[in-house]
Amino acid sequence: MKKMLMVVFGLLFAVSSYSAVNMRLVKTLHTDDGTNGVIRVAVQAYSTFGYKIYLFSGQFYVGDDLRDLTPTVIQNDPDYFPDGDYLKNTNYSNGFCYFEFLSANDDGTNLKTISKSTWETIYTFEYQYSSTPGFKTTFEWTSNGSYPLWEVDAWNTFLGEPYIQTGTRASMPADLTDVSLPVQMQRFFGEYAYDAGVKLNWTTQSEVNSAGFHILRSESPDAEIGSWTRVTGAMIPGQGNSSSAMEYAFSDPNVGWDKTYYYQIHEISTVFGDTSKSYYGPLAVTTKPAPQGFRLSQNYPNPFNPTTQFEYEIRDAAQVKITIFNLLGKEVATLVNGHRPAGIYAVSWDGTDAAGRQAASGIYFYRIQAGDRTDIRKMTKMK
Repeated sequence: MKKMLMVVFGLLFAVSSYSAVNMRLVKTLHTDDGTNGVIRVAVQAYSTFGYKIYLFSGQFYVGDDLRDLTPTVIQNDPDYFPDGDYLKNTNYSNGFCYFEFLSANDDGTNLKTISKSTWETIYTFEYQYSSTPGFKTTFEWTSNGSYPLWEVDAWNTFLGEPYIQTGTRASMPADLTDVSLPVQMQRFFGEYAYDAGVKLNWTTQSEVNSAGFHILRSESPDAEIGSWTRVTGAMIPGQGNSSSAMEYAFSDPNVGWDKTYYYQIHEISTVFGDTSKSYYGPLAVTTKPAPQGFRLSQNYPNPFNPTTQFEYEIRDAAQVKITIFNLLGKEVATLVNGHRPAGIYAVSWDGTDAAGRQAASGIYFYRIQAGDRTDIRKMTKMK
């Protein structure tokens, strides 16, 4: 039994180490007017656990085409590792880009911590070149001289011990010669509705090795990724590999009144053991206040032509029916007929009857029945 426990612990530790730090190259800009071109590449990283970094270094190759164009290279330091705490060394030579951030403190004190599983831009390189027909880029992690592909030396904040990971590990994605994102997220939008909860919609411009997505929720945008709640039951299937735009939707009904929630999309890879996939967000969505009672508002505009709208409020879930009547008491149209959760709802009428014909101008009544409550109001349709 003791031997089995040791084996299980060893496997767990291996998985933890395996997925701790990941790196990627992302092409964030590529413009070419036929005379001059500009390419911007970001070096990004994320950590599954908390790691206090005392060495962060690496190198990549820009490909033969771009190297032969002898581009002007502009290096941009976003100061992710503060100047006062880290010695910095960056360089470009014959197609190879080098970067290194080294702290004098290697004992776990006064170090920058990577702690959230969201991709952080550590450094960017911009290349300006003269256009050449058929030009291609093949950015890739590759070795040259004494520099590793990439290396992270850190203190594990959970285990309290040193940790070293290099780019020779299998956790480095195999498709980084194409520096486009695994998923090009075009749009991520959310809104609240009383009858559906928080409704999330997102659009991907393309997908690479995308098995699907899970939705994570938190009440703080700065919460550690491990404390976020997964609100999807089953994974929302992705497209695997696709260059076409795809739209996705998900509703989270289990939310409270008048609160702000933060959501992230977690992409899952089709490749076993690939932990490089991204977290998108956080996106803030605020729910609406709790309904206070039973209410039917006056329509607006009134008089109207051709469309008017009004609101109704119910404090408790109920079967709701809203109908339009003329002066003779004849039913003209039914606008709502179904079960509704507690909430405040907007209803519009386009002036047509049940057959889709425009109703005559004149005075009409609209009535709400919600459970055992009823109310009625008058409105006027003009020519």
